[in-house]
Amino acid sequence: MILGPILLVVVLVLVLSGVIGSAFSGVFSGGEVNYDEASFQTYADEQYAAEFGSSSAYENNLLIAFLVNEEADGYYAIAWVGDNIQSDISALFGNEYTAFGRAIQNAVNDSYYAYSLDTNLAAAMDVMTNEVTALGLESSFRDGSSGADASKSHVTNHTDLSITAETVDRSLENFTEQTGIPVVIVVDDMETVFGKTVPLGDVFVVFATVGVVALAVFCIVRSVRRRKAEQEQQDASRNRYRHDE
Repeated sequence: MILGPILLVVVLVLVLSGVIGSAFSGVFSGGEVNYDEASFQTYADEQYAAEFGSSSAYENNLLIAFLVNEEADGYYAIAWVGDNIQSDISALFGNEYTAFGRAIQNAVNDSYYAYSLDTNLAAAMDVMTNEVTALGLESSFRDGSSGADASKSHVTNHTDLSITAETVDRSLENFTEQTGIPVVIVVDDMETVFGKTVPLGDVFVVFATVGVVALAVFCIVRSVRRRKAEQEQQDASRNRYRHDE
């Protein structure tokens, strides 16, 4: 009777150790970060306004939002291109299948980039400088003007990662010199943009595990008490038998 509940708990832990561990980790860490395209675009638009809002040439700029995770082994990137920039250039800064997407994928070490992200971003921007200048356009802008108060190109780091701004800024400034387009890279945490959610499946696994363990403990305690009571009853019966003799 006692062995059954114990074996149940042991088997449960061994068979579902990965699932249970992941579920408990997810619940007690506050959940997991899930990508959301609408939130990312809203964030990029807000950052574009924050970086270039004071410029009289508001639509002549380029913002790149780069989101990192806590482990520094995953990222999301999006380019927010001003409406006055030539469509041929805008087309280069699309999804992962465009020149920008390939440049980021080739430059950023997605296995671990905590100490190399500044160099990685600089390398990606050097590639994009070559891509834009290779178009051979007379002007990067639809109306042919670059604006008298062009914004200064730079990187803005909102994370705890150690990013050497000078390394990135040199490549950004070179991009602007070659193309006339001011560019800002904003680095931020995924959690800041997407938040954290706890999957219902993880919550169910946690409660189910706690329930099974509680049931097993209850069965063990009840079995011990029953066996103790039976033993006391047997001892009492033996004592009466001896007394009668």
